[in-house]
Amino acid sequence: MSGMRERMARLERDATGMGTANHGRFLSEAMQALRDPAAAGDVDADEIEAPLRALRLLDALWGSSYADRPEPKVALNEIGGWLERRLLSAPGLKAAELLIELGWLKRLARHHEALRRESTGGGGRAPVGRPTTKSFGARIAEVERRRRAALAVAPRPVPSAAPAPAAKLPEAPAALPEEVAVQFAELGKAREERGRAADRVKKGKEPKDAELGLTALEGVARGMRLVCSTTRTAGMGEVFERIRTTPGAQDWVCYASGMERRADGVVFVGRLSLTPTRRQDA
Repeated sequence: MSGMRERMARLERDATGMGTANHGRFLSEAMQALRDPAAAGDVDADEIEAPLRALRLLDALWGSSYADRPEPKVALNEIGGWLERRLLSAPGLKAAELLIELGWLKRLARHHEALRRESTGGGGRAPVGRPTTKSFGARIAEVERRRRAALAVAPRPVPSAAPAPAAKLPEAPAALPEEVAVQFAELGKAREERGRAADRVKKGKEPKDAELGLTALEGVARGMRLVCSTTRTAGMGEVFERIRTTPGAQDWVCYASGMERRADGVVFVGRLSLTPTRRQDA
């Protein structure tokens, strides 16, 4: 337990300055690259490559339209720097453990974002004065060299009378709840998809399907990766109307139900409602 508490304390310290939506966005990008299903193949090879893939993606995003303003540059620099330092300090860190750390870092960053918004009356920009010049990426080759060496020559465990279990962060639970309160992981993206759907309807065209990430706010679902579909999730019309009529709102909640776990581990939400449809357990 002490090992887990130490890791959580470290992540809490690291997340203190990451209280912007941009930080959450780049953490999501790193997590997606880390578990890229298109890279499936040689499990051992991808164990080495997956974290490097995430770091290379963040490196490639620098200078793109995703980071062409000071605020996203600060966030990308801090997330990229965190990942590079983490892999240099722990070159043998398992990809699954890194994914859990990134997930907790994102949750903690959202918590600090909420605190910042509360302190600024629900608005305001992120603190200024942080460097907007790139300070990560130059050591990717060194990260790769250390990682290949660490995983290639990892010593076999020596049996002992009472081996101490490795400290792990909480994994996502297996059981799916009947209903859970959620928010869009990226409300800006949800607004964009609502606008695209409305434009296609005006032109007499069928809306295109797109999946949007959701963040569970309570209970066992907080460790799950939830997604909904703009065309396959029931209730999206009402949800999109709420998005349209609440400009600037960051904290409204809807309720997910009809959940199914897909083969890739992602939980698909079959229905979204503006009010609870089932009794919410305390």
